[in-house]
Amino acid sequence: MVYAEALFNGLPVLYSKGWGIDGYFEAARIGYACDAGDVADIARGMEYLLANEALLKRNIAQMQETGAFARIQKESILATYRQGIEAAMA
Repeated sequence: MVYAEALFNGLPVLYSKGWGIDGYFEAARIGYACDAGDVADIARGMEYLLANEALLKRNIAQMQETGAFARIQKESILATYRQGIEAAMA
């Protein structure tokens, strides 16, 4: 997921409400959740990212240090898949 790659590299994200990583993290800490069908909202999101870039990058760095992104890391995703497969096979 491109959002995860951006966050792992310390970059704020503009993402669609209701899709991708929406709901995994507090939007204001990592970027902006926009209505993908609303050009004005996308523009607001881009303005928000530019105006708050330094704060967002600090937030993301802090979240990286505290393990807040563990749920979107490879190990966690694989464990979730394994649990689902094991449950289906039981």
